[in-house]
Amino acid sequence: MPTFPTSEPDAHHDYAHSVALNKDIHITEVTERGRKGYLCIGCQREMQAVLPQVQNRRRYFRHDPKFVKPGDKCTFKDEEYRRKLAIETLELNKEIRVPPVYKYPPKGEAGLALFLLPGTWVSAARVEKHKYFYEGANGSVESAFTYNGPSEELLFKADVVFYDENDEPILFILLGKRKKLTINEFAGLKRLRVNTISLTIPKESAAAIEISQKKGDRAKWLYHDDEQQIAYFSVPADLGEGIPAIDGDPDRLSEESYDCRKVQVNNLIRALGRCLESEPYRTAERAVLTAIGTTELAIKRAGERRTEFEGRYRSDADTAHRGELDEINQRGVRLRTAKAGLNRDYQNLEGRYRSTKQRIGEAKAVLEADIRQEEIALGGTGRTVEELQRDLDLEHQRTRNRVAQQVGERLESIEREQGGMERELTSAGIAVERLRRDIAGSSADLDAKCHNQRKHFDRLEGAEKEAIGGFEKERDGRQGNLEAARAQLTARFDELRRQADGTAEKRDTDSTTSLSRRLKAFLDAGRLVLAIEDAKADQRRLRKAKDFIGTAAFQTWLLQRQRG
Repeated sequence: MPTFPTSEPDAHHDYAHSVALNKDIHITEVTERGRKGYLCIGCQREMQAVLPQVQNRRRYFRHDPKFVKPGDKCTFKDEEYRRKLAIETLELNKEIRVPPVYKYPPKGEAGLALFLLPGTWVSAARVEKHKYFYEGANGSVESAFTYNGPSEELLFKADVVFYDENDEPILFILLGKRKKLTINEFAGLKRLRVNTISLTIPKESAAAIEISQKKGDRAKWLYHDDEQQIAYFSVPADLGEGIPAIDGDPDRLSEESYDCRKVQVNNLIRALGRCLESEPYRTAERAVLTAIGTTELAIKRAGERRTEFEGRYRSDADTAHRGELDEINQRGVRLRTAKAGLNRDYQNLEGRYRSTKQRIGEAKAVLEADIRQEEIALGGTGRTVEELQRDLDLEHQRTRNRVAQQVGERLESIEREQGGMERELTSAGIAVERLRRDIAGSSADLDAKCHNQRKHFDRLEGAEKEAIGGFEKERDGRQGNLEAARAQLTARFDELRRQADGTAEKRDTDSTTSLSRRLKAFLDAGRLVLAIEDAKADQRRLRKAKDFIGTAAFQTWLLQRQRG
């Protein structure tokens, strides 16, 4: 690799301003050495082009010693200028090519990388540089070109940011070679969920920098949200050449560690604390507490007035119609007891239904696992069994929906009847008040009304008992239907399992069943795999022989054989 001479290390630069061309140029664009109208881009002093004639010496610009004073050192740096060129190119083109995305196995676990997304172009509606992303006062994410707040609230600093049409960031770009993210940067990106790459800038001309951005060969993923959201799963090894690395290190993205999760939890706790301490939250809290206090005070006063009125009128009614009220209370107790029994029956029925459903689900899961193991052992696709499984699932779902709908309708009917009974009780209370007012006028009329009320309550009680009996019969019928359906499903799955076991044990490949066809295909595929492995072994031996023929040792041996 070309190197600089050991003398004057601080005077070597790759870029200078050409007065003749009126633009900044790279040393590779220079054809004449010496003072040819080259100026320093930083201090504007004259420079010389050095074009060594010695091998492995690199070209460079240096300040003309005539214009350099002791202690007056130029602060221009090629690295900063290359960063400036790279940012200007990104702002002008508003696009860059990014590499493919792979999912690597966790540390300490063997496995191959999974291909997730191919390399593609990322285009931006707007590009900004040197943006800080941080937590605002209310825990929201904000951005600015400068940041002077606490370091723990800074989420991420990007050299270049790509925005889409909705003014949302879609890509962060860090300029320079970055292999890994810090813990705080990784935690911030996990919250922002914005894809991030590092972009290495070539030490060449502005045109070469633009070409490298279009080729995407110097871009490397530091964070990809899709890669973080997908869990790694192992894949079988193959004989491919693997994944070409962008540089000497594996193209592995940052992984979440304990420290990363700790930083995320601390950031979340801090954001919640800032939200709870904010003025909008305190204002809302005071308003809610005031409303709760006012409501509780109004409820307390209304309850006191209600208790007072109830005590006053209940005392008069109890004194005048003690017997009728006792009978009405007894009927109310019986109705509530019947209602509670009905609710217990419903809960028991629902519990038995859920228990039956759970048992059927467990049996179904066991059968699915057994059938899946048989399919894997036979090498089949399982299409016929899956279709049967889907039909059974649909039938079970329809039965369950039908039972649930009928139970719901029945419960709604019972609730309506209970509501009617409660309304009747309310009407009976009103009737008692009316009887109290009319008792002084006609005792015979009062006896008739009481008799009618007793007959009416007897009819309601008989109707309720009849409804409860019908519901219990219907519940027993539904339970029987569920047990029959479960027994039918179990029998059908047992028959399928017996067929699969018999075919596998006998290695029956001549019958017309789907399992026999799959077993035959699996055995044929095994023979084909062995043939392919033999062919690959022959191919490796031939390749080694070909490589040996091209070596100098083989040529020496061949010449000796010809001479001998």
